[in-house]
Amino acid sequence: MIRMERIEPAHNRRRFYTVTPGQTLWGWAVLCEWGRLGEQSRGRRVFGATTETAAEVMAAEVVAGKLGRGYRVR
Repeated sequence: MIRMERIEPAHNRRRFYTVTPGQTLWGWAVLCEWGRLGEQSRGRRVFGATTETAAEVMAAEVVAGKLGRGYRVR
């Protein structure tokens, strides 16, 4: 699991985003969850993948996109 946070006090932003590649009953998937720090997740999305390698590549792409938007790995 990779957990990222984005904290911007000037804009009252305290957000988290987690990316978890893993195996499901139907194959491989990447689970993404997000929300405000200190609260339960507000959203969840699952991306399906055919292989473990594809899931890891997909997770890396999601993380790279979030890092470009100001999130930092914690």
